[in-house]
Amino acid sequence: MIKWTLTIGALCISAAVYMFWQSNQEDSSDSNSTLLELVPADTIYYLGGEGTEELTDFFRSMPMGATMPSQNAQLTTLMDIWKANETKPGKFFTYLGEKLSRAGNGSLGDLIDIIGLSDTGAFTIYSHGIAPVARFEINSPETIHKLVDEAVAASDWQYQEEVIESTNIRLWEISKEGAEITLYFVLSTNKNTATLTFISSADDDTTKWERLGLTKPAHSLLDSKEIETLNSRYGFNEYMTGFIHFERFANGFLNPEKNLFGRQLQQYLPEGAKADLDAKLSPECRTDFATLASGMPRAVIGYEDMRLQGDSLHMSLNTILEIAESSITQELGKMRGHIPAHALNSSGKIAHFGVGLSVDQLTPALTNLWTQFVNAEFSCDTLQQAQDRARQTSPAMLGMFLGMVNGIEGFGVSIFDITWGEGSTTPEDVSALISISAQNPQTLASMSAMVPMLAGIQIPTDGSAVEIPLPLGPTNFSVKAAIKGKHIVVYSGDKLEPQLSALEKEELIPNGIYSFGLNYRRFNELTQMNLGGMGGSAVCIAQQEFSHMFSQMPMDLSYLLDASENGVEGKFDVTMEKSEQAAMSFLGKYSVEFLNENCQWESTGTEEVKADNTGRYVEQDTNNECDIYISEYKWEQKSDRILLTPTKELSREECSDELEEQELQDYSCSLLNIKPNHFQCLFDAGTPDAALYRYTPQ
Repeated sequence: MIKWTLTIGALCISAAVYMFWQSNQEDSSDSNSTLLELVPADTIYYLGGEGTEELTDFFRSMPMGATMPSQNAQLTTLMDIWKANETKPGKFFTYLGEKLSRAGNGSLGDLIDIIGLSDTGAFTIYSHGIAPVARFEINSPETIHKLVDEAVAASDWQYQEEVIESTNIRLWEISKEGAEITLYFVLSTNKNTATLTFISSADDDTTKWERLGLTKPAHSLLDSKEIETLNSRYGFNEYMTGFIHFERFANGFLNPEKNLFGRQLQQYLPEGAKADLDAKLSPECRTDFATLASGMPRAVIGYEDMRLQGDSLHMSLNTILEIAESSITQELGKMRGHIPAHALNSSGKIAHFGVGLSVDQLTPALTNLWTQFVNAEFSCDTLQQAQDRARQTSPAMLGMFLGMVNGIEGFGVSIFDITWGEGSTTPEDVSALISISAQNPQTLASMSAMVPMLAGIQIPTDGSAVEIPLPLGPTNFSVKAAIKGKHIVVYSGDKLEPQLSALEKEELIPNGIYSFGLNYRRFNELTQMNLGGMGGSAVCIAQQEFSHMFSQMPMDLSYLLDASENGVEGKFDVTMEKSEQAAMSFLGKYSVEFLNENCQWESTGTEEVKADNTGRYVEQDTNNECDIYISEYKWEQKSDRILLTPTKELSREECSDELEEQELQDYSCSLLNIKPNHFQCLFDAGTPDAALYRYTPQ
């Protein structure tokens, strides 16, 4: 087996390392720039940025992830299987996954503390040739070393260790015994930086030292100013910028000598794989594919805005799939339609989505793009065959199907409010709006008779509304249709007059291709429908879990997909409220209810939770004549779970029977939907025996 141990090596390398780290310790005023110096200029992907104390403080109380207890239970079961059957590396990473997912009270602050991350530090994730590298600032190496040593003890996956100057380097061998190339997972730490990466016995000294951040690449991402240019061009800020460079990735296979990724790929690939790749890629295909890759060089991402206002955080995140050919972006731009304003943001509603496509321009634009492809001059036989297949169909035929709906520019759907009656499978009230934007809405409305639901309905052209009968739907609210300016609207609810008035004045201006949005704080309102036993208790419990999950996300989100001169852009706008996970006191006496298979709460008994961490649950028979089940226990709270250790359990079938002691078994419940007047506890989550109880103070 090939063994590799880091050594100081040549004196010139040692001196360079020492001077490099000394300069870093003396000048750490711009930590983001310092990390950029370590990233090769030809990296095929990059994500990096830095935070502030204010942002870290905001996110500290946020849950690490809004999940459902049943999902967590299934993940735990899967991890247990891995621990029982997996290799030492598998046990190592499984332990870390469990440790981090259960850190403290389950908040991001607990995760930050257990790893030892810096509150204000910079981070980078990038490729050094073929290998991924993650580098981030830490408060001290001791914290992350303690976490790793615990994982080593749990898995017995031992590491080799070297200390060079102030840098601690730990290497875990992950390749199979007898492999031609030995691969190592590496964690290196110094005073305030940690690096995670991979190194192999095939790497030369220069590659190893650069990858560990001990020396700088000859030409770095800081030197190339690629991030600086991206930020300037797209208005990104310092909090985060990233890209995936498709052109460099393609050139790694097509012209390997052009970048570090390609050279290392050739180094790692077996000779047979390289020969097979060379045989499949003729010189002509390499040239043509490289030209195509240059036409869509990168996908980039970055924050345009990130600002705190009290306990509210607003973020604008933009993604751009860059397209270099203006002839393509122009045709994509022609397809853009009008998404109505009500379907562009989540403010004041539960959810929305919209589509903006100009039906009149769609077929000509697609035909022009098709023509560009079939007429392109390719020497590669693979691309020539693709052109032959494309010539057999034409987008022009699409016009035959769209001719009846000419003039449509887009449509939007917004759900403002929904109320469910107690025990009802249909909504008690709905406030929602659907609109179709068209150059000729009156002509389009005259075709409504072709829609079965609207047969016999004539939508007035003067803007007044007509009621739409719902023979199979709810009868306690009405649905109306009208023409408002350039928009046909179908709506329900008495509070939509502002939206209808705005639509009447709204001009059809191209503004996007697709939009959607959710108000997560209110989305659980859609999960309150009484399913009436459809699917049994498992579905009823899942409904409550979904409600809990969405209520844990104090934010609303809007997304807009659009075409621009840069390519295809996607913009996320998020408003998030600071999450305060206040500790809840469970002490007291409760009435306990059970969620039955008809999704109804059914009274089961009473429970008392005491300050000395003991409790007592009592369940009576159906006639409330005697106690048929008594459980006394000790309790402990861990994050969102209550652990219970019974000290006595008594039960009987009928009042005439004697209470008999039962076998004691530990159990736990997951807390759900904590409200001022009640909370829920889910037992045996993710199993066929799952049971959900609701506790209401007496």
